[in-house]
Amino acid sequence: MSAKKKKEYLKKKKLENKTKLKSYHEKPAEAEISKPSKISNKKPIDLRTVHYREPKEVMQRRKEQSYAPFAPLEDPHFYEHDPKDHFVVDLPERPGWDKSMSVQSLNAQEKKYFDKYIDSVLEFGLEKLNRFERNLDVWKQLWRVSEFASMFIVVCDVRFAGFLCPPSLLRSLQKQFPSKPILVLINKCDLVPAEAVEAWKSWFTANYPFVRVGTLKSWGDIRTDSQDVKREKLDETKNLLGTVLSQIMQMAEALDFSLTNHDFRDADYNADSSEEEEVNGLQGNETGKSADEFVISIVGQPNVGKSSVINHFLQNHNKRRVAVSANPGKTKHFQTMFLSSTKRVKIVDCPGLIFPAVNLDLPMQVLCGSYPIAQLREPYSTIGFIAKRVPLWDKYKLKKIYQDEENWSPFEIC
Repeated sequence: MSAKKKKEYLKKKKLENKTKLKSYHEKPAEAEISKPSKISNKKPIDLRTVHYREPKEVMQRRKEQSYAPFAPLEDPHFYEHDPKDHFVVDLPERPGWDKSMSVQSLNAQEKKYFDKYIDSVLEFGLEKLNRFERNLDVWKQLWRVSEFASMFIVVCDVRFAGFLCPPSLLRSLQKQFPSKPILVLINKCDLVPAEAVEAWKSWFTANYPFVRVGTLKSWGDIRTDSQDVKREKLDETKNLLGTVLSQIMQMAEALDFSLTNHDFRDADYNADSSEEEEVNGLQGNETGKSADEFVISIVGQPNVGKSSVINHFLQNHNKRRVAVSANPGKTKHFQTMFLSSTKRVKIVDCPGLIFPAVNLDLPMQVLCGSYPIAQLREPYSTIGFIAKRVPLWDKYKLKKIYQDEENWSPFEIC
């Protein structure tokens, strides 16, 4: 927009605002009296993520440490912990309840239990704990989704599969719902070599024999690709999706629930369609399931691609797609969708949760994509973690500030 057009636009908006203000003040007195709105006693659900906020003195100490030079690691792939070492904290389980309990008593019971749970987790020590979810309302979403599930799909990002598919979550689901099968779906497999994908599949199979493992590729935005490349990518994704659907049907059959391709008939691809459409009736309104309904609950940490996985099932059809974002925590409420007109298979998308862990540093959470960068109060720790493994000064042609010191510091890089 040119300066002249911008000036005309602002002048027009100013005139419109003056007109609105004038009409408001010239309204008759009776126009100010409106029918009182219905007052609801129902407490609104607050699903904002709640993290521990470090004191100012801790932040100041980290900033001071950023001036210290560091020596690059000899092995850039070195990491001192196994994923299983981090997730030793058990997850909160929904307290027992029955239908005779009032909403108030149920909420009070759950809050009392959750407060006690948080106190027990804090006994590990704040300095050892990660930035895990502390909002009870978010955990309630996981509890509800788990209760009416027929099976679970735990989605994880292949780049950090061991960290983004928490062993504590797998243990909790297997312990609380032993009859409900679990499919670990390794997502974004196009971002790493095939050998890495196979290595993670073997790792999950060896460590968690009670789960099955599937893979999917995301490809990102393919609209700028040529038609041949686009067709090749979509064909490969269609084949992978077909394998996942076969796994789901086999797991359903083990539960004496017969599913056919007809129940997944809309899980198909159309390379030429790019418009998002909505149709009334796509989103399920129930919070439970009927006897002839197979519910697939999709759970996991933030930013692993849960919503994108659902879009694979719903791709380019007359259905509402699930919103996705590069920022973790896009999905706030659990969402329900049917996969076809038979309405026998329902997908439930649960908001992503950061599960409690010990000795999992904040830089690792940031790099895994589970902690929002916008909430990061100091970048030096994360930059230092990367720079010990990747020579950022060479990659970005940086010039040293302190020539008398051979090694770099996180502060210099920033």
